[in-house]
Amino acid sequence: MLVSERFEKILQMVNKTGSVRLTELVDQIGVSESTVRRDIHALHQMGKLQKIHGGATSLDMKFLSKENSLQERLKINPDEKESIARLAASLIDDCDTIFIDAGTTTGQMIQHLNSYNLLVVTNSLSHAQSLVRYDIKTIVLGGEVRPISEAIEGPFATNLLERFNFDKAFLGANGFSNGTGYTTPSPYEAQVKEIAKNRSKATYVLADRSKQNVVALTSFARLDEAVLITDELDPEFGSIPHLIAKGKR
Repeated sequence: MLVSERFEKILQMVNKTGSVRLTELVDQIGVSESTVRRDIHALHQMGKLQKIHGGATSLDMKFLSKENSLQERLKINPDEKESIARLAASLIDDCDTIFIDAGTTTGQMIQHLNSYNLLVVTNSLSHAQSLVRYDIKTIVLGGEVRPISEAIEGPFATNLLERFNFDKAFLGANGFSNGTGYTTPSPYEAQVKEIAKNRSKATYVLADRSKQNVVALTSFARLDEAVLITDELDPEFGSIPHLIAKGKR
């Protein structure tokens, strides 16, 4: 295959899904990984696509290069996050055992849980404090605290989480796209999210519209593996499982 033909094939795949993995390009084009890497680099230099770790994204896709602090994220779309959290809380049944992931939107759920007889497992110290204030039975995972997100992660957290079974898991995400699924910057946080998803009967991802077509470093779920709860969704995502939260009533 000529170089120009490889370039055309790569761009077709990237623009069709928004992002593509290096391994997918190798399989589809039938050349070595080093060749595909050089092609991606060249197309990136030409301004045709965005080179990312392990693949490429279209120019419409936003790669998350800087992670905001928890305090900064609290200021982004606060009303939308509250509506999403309220809808998520309405899906919980009395006596459920649930996992609530670290994050600003998931944290908003807690104020809506005080009427339930629940057991909540969380990987967030701040969530645990809020849950206790609402007199909700709480288990906190042990492990290392990641300062920027205040999430508990690492082998102690994942080993304990593997022992639990949940009715529902409510996860946060830094971005989602058709090509990469749900993503987060930290591979260690991604492990916690993935295990919680696998140990739950139903999984929900809480993400406002600003997370659409944003790609972070690590994928933790395909789009069809969870129900997205959001405030607004572009038509290109219309086929994925989702719920739309309305504004304040």
